[in-house]
Amino acid sequence: MAARVGIYLSATPRLARGAHSRPLANDAYRLQTERLTSDHSADGAAAAAATIVTYARRYQADAGTIAGDDPEAARALKAASDTLGSGAALIEQIDAATWARLSRALELNETIGAVRDAIMGCRKRMDDRVAGYRDDGSTI
Repeated sequence: MAARVGIYLSATPRLARGAHSRPLANDAYRLQTERLTSDHSADGAAAAAATIVTYARRYQADAGTIAGDDPEAARALKAASDTLGSGAALIEQIDAATWARLSRALELNETIGAVRDAIMGCRKRMDDRVAGYRDDGSTI
């Protein structure tokens, strides 16, 4: 049938390709996949929770950063932060207005990154300056 529509199928024996073991049956493959995805540890759960808290705090900080430029985007980030903080999952909501604001969101993302980099630069300069002070109380 494939040849009638111009598709040429070619197959080589498994042994010719170096595949000597039999392929997993569908149920065995599913069972192996389930085992891989169900191996959760307490450490893994703690790391996942810490990551979620980090994102919630970052969204909160980013909302404050852009509140003056785009209050609507700031409210959305605040809502995302609150949702993550409550332990609920974020659900993607896309509407026509969301698509229209995409380029603006990309600009704000660059602005947020630049502000974050500037803040980190200031902190590093302050740390470097403080590191040069003597620790004997004479620099108060």
